[in-house]
Amino acid sequence: MTGVYDLDQVRAQRLATDIVDLDLDLEQRPQRLLNVTSMAALLDCTTRQVYRMNAAGHIPPGFHLGQALRWRELDVAAWIESLGEDAS
Repeated sequence: MTGVYDLDQVRAQRLATDIVDLDLDLEQRPQRLLNVTSMAALLDCTTRQVYRMNAAGHIPPGFHLGQALRWRELDVAAWIESLGEDAS
């Protein structure tokens, strides 16, 4: 079918391009900023849920560049790593 996307395939492609590889030394990588769509793909949720979690303080605080909400890649990677430590 033309024009129809497999949602799992689209998510996998987004994850492959947007997610931080936590095994790499992030301090030596150029600093990247993640947008709401990247955060939603990373967390496997909707962009609306990202806005809600940000407002509730459930994810690292984002900041605005003009009207666009962004997160520092290093902050998000550290937060994800800390979630794994809390579960141990």
